[in-house]
Amino acid sequence: MICCIDYLSCFSLRCIATPPLLQKVSLAKPEINLIGLKGVTQINPKVLWHDCVAHSETIGQSENSELAIVILCRFTLILTMQSKLAPLAALLLSLSFLSSVALANTQLSGVTLNWEPYYGKKLENNGFITEIAVAAFKAVGIDYSVRYMPWKRALRLVTAGEEKILHGAFYSEEREQSMYFSDPLYFSELVFVQNSDLSEIPIEPDALDKLKGYSIGVLNGGVFGERFEIHRNKLDVKLYNNYRQAVTMLSLGRYDMILESKDNIMYYIKLQKIPSDSVIFLMPPIESEGIYLAFSKKYEDNKKQVDLFNKGLSIIKENGQYEHILVKHGFKLLK
Repeated sequence: MICCIDYLSCFSLRCIATPPLLQKVSLAKPEINLIGLKGVTQINPKVLWHDCVAHSETIGQSENSELAIVILCRFTLILTMQSKLAPLAALLLSLSFLSSVALANTQLSGVTLNWEPYYGKKLENNGFITEIAVAAFKAVGIDYSVRYMPWKRALRLVTAGEEKILHGAFYSEEREQSMYFSDPLYFSELVFVQNSDLSEIPIEPDALDKLKGYSIGVLNGGVFGERFEIHRNKLDVKLYNNYRQAVTMLSLGRYDMILESKDNIMYYIKLQKIPSDSVIFLMPPIESEGIYLAFSKKYEDNKKQVDLFNKGLSIIKENGQYEHILVKHGFKLLK
């Protein structure tokens, strides 16, 4: 068992060498000698085993999984020094490997475009949708981050399983074939916005086929609710790749109208200093669409990740953190 002892010594020291981990373990059991391996034989194996069992259920959650790995490794080291318990040491060595794998799974990332004011890399905390997602994941022990890219690319990567999470997506039946959808983080009103040089166009949400003859700009790769999608192929739909382009094309009369989130278009009209009287927001909204995290079905564990996220979202709604984030960013809690 000499090789096993040597390996575990290195592994245990590597874990304990990190100051935050040393602090965690010292606070948990101040009577345990953690300075190197010199005093390791002074540790009571029964005490360590109790700690190991106590923390085993939390392996895979960021606050406790590192501590569990340390306990497993040190307990295994003690057992390897007692030859009669070597088989149990081998079992715990396997558990320490599983623990390290679980720890690796406590970090997730999503991909998306900049969709202000909901989320974007230039917004405070990347926007309130991102801040809510980060808080919900953190509530269940998962670190979450977002990377930004064109929407069409993000959609393709998640559909193909090259990325795990599509951040801040609308639902569609087509997307559901390749993705699991979380509970909604918020809702967005979809409206038509027209160029004011035209006579005001009447909008009937349940009769959008009457918009034939008008050019309608929409985001490349986007979906806009069932009412619009069932008529999309019959309408003159133009694709844009970003919202600056959309608002500019609308104000110049290159599009008769665009279909997008009301909050988003208002944000870009103000950002680009486009005269407010150059466009008309056509009411009523055609949909109030949920904003979701969409998890690729190419990953077997993603169904569990959806459940964990939904649990975390419920936690931050119950403890008031969700509403606090909304208010901080200037949004209201929807009833």
